Amino acid sequence: MNPELRRNLWLEIGTQRLVAMPVVLVLVFALAYLLADTVADGWHAVAVSAAVAYGFATLLWGTHMAGDAVLGEVATRTWDWQRMSSIGPWTMTWGKLFGSTAYAWYGATICLPIFVFASLDDPKIDTSWWLGMLLAAAVLAHAVGLIWSLLLTRNQGARGQLGQRRSSAYLLLLLILLVVLPWISGPFQELATWYGRVETGRGFALVSLALFAGWAVVGAYRLMRIELQFRNRPWVWLGFCAFLMGYFAGFVPAGMRLFTGYSIAMLLTLVAAFTTPRDLLQLRRLGRAVEGRDLATVLQQTPPWLSSLLLAGLVGMAVLVTPTVICQGPFCIDGFALESLVVIAMLFLLRDLGILWLVSLGGRSRRPELAAVVYLIVLYSILPGVLGALGIDAGLALLLPRPDLAPAWGILAAVPGPLVVGVLLWRQARRRAGDPQPAVGGREAPGTRR
Repeated sequence: MNPELRRNLWLEIGTQRLVAMPVVLVLVFALAYLLADTVADGWHAVAVSAAVAYGFATLLWGTHMAGDAVLGEVATRTWDWQRMSSIGPWTMTWGKLFGSTAYAWYGATICLPIFVFASLDDPKIDTSWWLGMLLAAAVLAHAVGLIWSLLLTRNQGARGQLGQRRSSAYLLLLLILLVVLPWISGPFQELATWYGRVETGRGFALVSLALFAGWAVVGAYRLMRIELQFRNRPWVWLGFCAFLMGYFAGFVPAGMRLFTGYSIAMLLTLVAAFTTPRDLLQLRRLGRAVEGRDLATVLQQTPPWLSSLLLAGLVGMAVLVTPTVICQGPFCIDGFALESLVVIAMLFLLRDLGILWLVSLGGRSRRPELAAVVYLIVLYSILPGVLGALGIDAGLALLLPRPDLAPAWGILAAVPGPLVVGVLLWRQARRRAGDPQPAVGGREAPGTRR
């Protein structure tokens, strides 16, 4: 048996808990049935109560436990011991994923059979669809909770701060609910148009949620590999990027699909840059590997944000060489304007990445990610608002993309930002040359195991 799963079962499952869960649930289901006017309404109320209880057990409490899976070990100073054990990353991943949430799944094993039995003859409930959605949503929520826990663990400032850990877990819970609930009650209930084909909305939502749940489990496994000092190559991350690009491109008109993929790749670059440590030494090792043409080391040392940035560049070049006219109602964007927008967006992305690295390498901020977000809000919102109020519209193109300008002027106005930030970043890197400090935003994973 998985040793991590067994350890969590001993911690989470006790005699009192084993008895309390079914007793409470049976009382809730009995109350729901007795309050109904007819037998049919009573079974419908039991089915709804079982689904709601399942949601509370897995999506609420289970996600919180998954989000605290590794952080709790860090707080009790047992995580380093586990990292040095012989348990492999996959064993540790699913041991944490299902072990830390064992009590939530114990409640789920009671709620789901009751839900299926009570809704089999209910015409208002599609039992098989709801069963699949509930299971996929729970796996997705728990896997993302474990990812959140692993990401915070990589930040040394999160160690031992119980209030911050719990507030982060509840913030994660809110985000999960905002993502999952639209899939259940949103526009995909009836029909979904994807790549020009009209799909059954319920089936499409179920398959989509299952795919995202699978990718979340893979993401947790990859982060666990880093925590256990294994090396990751960029192929899985690039595969996830390609999946999201292809998935969301299916919802837009044919002429917008390449540009949509380009936008998704840029967004993922920012997400990866903000959630992974910024390690100057890693970039130096990468540079030496490129000079020495050591492909294996290049793949091992390439950070996720850099690989997705290169992917965005490739897709952007594809947009540049593909003649396209995009029309949405009475408004049309010709290919030349779209090409300039691609270049402008890349220049601003490089500026934003440079600001994040500049703040991180400066060493004066304990939370460089938060400081970088504040600076970006100032650049994208506050300063343009001030300039607009003063009637200085000419300076707006220096602060945010302006696709409404002539393409050449828009590109020229976007150049100074990344250029200035690049010069400042180069000077900062030169000052830190030979600095033995660890990665900014978290500890570096040396990757001594393959």
